[in-house]
Amino acid sequence: MVPRRGGRPTRRARVGRGLAAWVCTFGLARAVLAQPEHCGTVDPTRMRVAIDEAVQWAGRMQEPDGRWIYRYDARTDTDLGIYELVRHSGMTMALYQAAGFGVPGARETAERADAFARTRLVAAGGGQALAAPVDGDGYDVGATALYLNALVYRREVSGSTDDDALLVELGRFLVATVAPSGAVAAQWDAGDDAPRVGTSSPFTTGEALWGISRLEGLVPGSWREPALRVVRYLATARDDAEDRWPDVPDHWAAYSLAQIARWDGGPVLDDELLAYGRRIAALESLSIRYESQRTGSGFSVATRGPIALGAGVGALTEALAALRAVPGLGHERALRDRAECAAGVLLDRQTTAAEAERYPAPERVRGTWLRHGITQIDDQQHAMSALMLLVELEETP
Repeated sequence: MVPRRGGRPTRRARVGRGLAAWVCTFGLARAVLAQPEHCGTVDPTRMRVAIDEAVQWAGRMQEPDGRWIYRYDARTDTDLGIYELVRHSGMTMALYQAAGFGVPGARETAERADAFARTRLVAAGGGQALAAPVDGDGYDVGATALYLNALVYRREVSGSTDDDALLVELGRFLVATVAPSGAVAAQWDAGDDAPRVGTSSPFTTGEALWGISRLEGLVPGSWREPALRVVRYLATARDDAEDRWPDVPDHWAAYSLAQIARWDGGPVLDDELLAYGRRIAALESLSIRYESQRTGSGFSVATRGPIALGAGVGALTEALAALRAVPGLGHERALRDRAECAAGVLLDRQTTAAEAERYPAPERVRGTWLRHGITQIDDQQHAMSALMLLVELEETP
């Protein structure tokens, strides 16, 4: 008998059946349609050029008020007319990261984006939040989490502690979204000034964890306990509790594990958390092995599907790069190989100046990662952050 929960097979039973079917299908497909990986060539100089191209694109596409043309159709030179503060925060974060990396123009572009974000701050949860609208009278918690991370990078670049009080306020809001179980609400109800219980996202939990974990030892507050509660939830319960299949290969959690490993006071990552890191690495390694076989040709699309979004490849590269900085994880050579393969895929897919000339407005296309002729700001955000992480690792003695 198949065990059931709430009238449905349990997740473990569904996973077991799904894995059996997947293994059979994959074995047959590999035997008939085995295809080589296309990992490209990776070196720090080439990655630095790609980062610079993405940063310059962000400067060209920024509006006077600090926002960007968020989603852009290169084929028709059309602003597709949507905007999300989550990805505004993410791009701001990546640009401050690039400013610390020494990329010309990155800080100026980030400062304009930051000035816009500050106009959207509101009191919430005993602190402050970015009023990023969701359905009804509510905010997207992920926008605040990434904005907090942006300001941590800004602090590193500026050397100023002027925003420390704001960092504490943003951190208090994020802690207020954490349930006793460690689950993080994806939405905040502005009317009730409380988290919307039961709302979840595959990304928000890791985003909030990374923000809270970066505050430990940086600004006063009780950050360690809620951060450990969240990371333990991710490692042991999230995929089952939120009924996520397949398991989430959480790149934000990878960043967080690397951050927690650097906390003062001795090692915090126990066997359970290290095993979670290895699970993320395995999932992302499988993803890039499959993705690197996609070439965009008719045969490749028929047998492997279309190429992934630049944001998707960037995020899995971020995860693999971040995990390389986690001591005790093991598999160093395999992690390096998979991270460099992912970076090579990114580099080969970035739109060059010559390729951009095929489009009506080449300067709006150069430096982007396009899919079906469309790009949006997180394609560049995740790609540049991933490449910066890898350059740092490659250039560290």
